[in-house]
Amino acid sequence: ELSEEIQSDIAKYRELLSKVNKQIEGLDDIRYRTVLFMRYVNGKSFREIAKVMNYHEISVIKLHGKALQKFNEKYI
Repeated sequence: ELSEEIQSDIAKYRELLSKVNKQIEGLDDIRYRTVLFMRYVNGKSFREIAKVMNYHEISVIKLHGKALQKFNEKYI
């Protein structure tokens, strides 16, 4: 019974993750896609994202805000 519940939760999580991936991929700006993907799919910190993107951390935080705004305008 618990095993079935866990399997059901895993299936729901995978479905949600797939939906989020597709929505992120639907954004026009690659920087927005990169920040959102790294943050919400890969679970990276702003500092880690900044290092990968070669940006200052504050720039990534601002970019993240803009990316969320565009995401919300398009999907919510």
